[in-house]
Amino acid sequence: MYKLIKVDNLFFPLSSRTNKTYVCPILGLKSDFDECLKIGNNWKYFQKLKVIQIISGVYYQSIFDYKDFLLLSKKNSKKCERFSRNLINNLIRKREINRNLDLSKCNIMGVINLDENSFYKPSVIKSVKKFKEIINSMQLHNVEIIDIGGESSKPGAKKISQENEISIIKYFLDELNSLQFKSEISLDTRNYYTMKEGIKKGISIINDISGFSDKRSIDLIKQYNKIAVIMHMQGIPETMQINPKYSFPPTDIYNYFENKINKMTKFGINLSQIIIDPGFGFGKTLEDNLSLIKFLPMFHSLGVPILVGLSRKSLIKEISKKMINKKTFIKLDLSPENRVAGSLALAMKAYESGVQFIRTHDIYETKQAIFCAEAVDMTCS
Repeated sequence: MYKLIKVDNLFFPLSSRTNKTYVCPILGLKSDFDECLKIGNNWKYFQKLKVIQIISGVYYQSIFDYKDFLLLSKKNSKKCERFSRNLINNLIRKREINRNLDLSKCNIMGVINLDENSFYKPSVIKSVKKFKEIINSMQLHNVEIIDIGGESSKPGAKKISQENEISIIKYFLDELNSLQFKSEISLDTRNYYTMKEGIKKGISIINDISGFSDKRSIDLIKQYNKIAVIMHMQGIPETMQINPKYSFPPTDIYNYFENKINKMTKFGINLSQIIIDPGFGFGKTLEDNLSLIKFLPMFHSLGVPILVGLSRKSLIKEISKKMINKKTFIKLDLSPENRVAGSLALAMKAYESGVQFIRTHDIYETKQAIFCAEAVDMTCS
């Protein structure tokens, strides 16, 4: 289990060769606070921060009012003041995106799998007729993004050739022009030539599990002004669940995104073209995933929108088995088909963390859960 030493002070400098500081806002509604700041153009607010500090390899956590955090930093040095101010500015800066998407609410990304090797069989589409029916159904539920994938990336899945992937998706993407839809269309792929083919067919978002490790893919995003969903994955699908290791997942993955965003912007990509996805289940143990969920608001201090995909994933099975073994010996079917309740619970954790996008197989159920939470939030606000 990852442990943070709880303290009631800050260590300075906030950032150096041996020290690094992160902030995780403690989120709530505006009515929860006497005085607070808003996360960008979000529906969540904060007054206090969990401050995570790595000091010479030791992990500490303290809690400060954001004003006190800024004041103490200012008193220490101008460098610390700039560093702390930048973190807060990233939290409150209005998020921009170069598509017709509303970042003041939680948006739904619906999943369409075209590879029959997908871990969740009910999401697999095998015919153009079914493809059209699913897209029309998603439109009825006002899904903001439809994510189409032609290669399974479940743990242990072997990489398919780009030619095979293109042949799987091209047949279906050719039908997009005949459909009437308002949703943005996302292509879930890690392959450059597949991305190129998708862009020809009108794809507006590239969802890359490899985090745009191929520079040519970054060039495509820049050239065609598309949106990049940068996902974190430790390793590759074939081997990613074989003993993944982190010092502390939230900060390790935060560092990955910080470096990746800097790299993308240096190549000429605008922040309005970037969405980040922590990659739940991609090279992560159950403990890794749970720590990421707990500290998910920390990623807001990177200043870009956040997407999460927790739908039907094996961590739901792992949590359930752990709890069931403690309580009862009843054997339950914990296959992906029987994980909707866990999916909704985790989706609502993500919603409460202020993420702007939730990727799900269960569109109607997830939207309904969010609508109910919103209705409660708007009461007596």
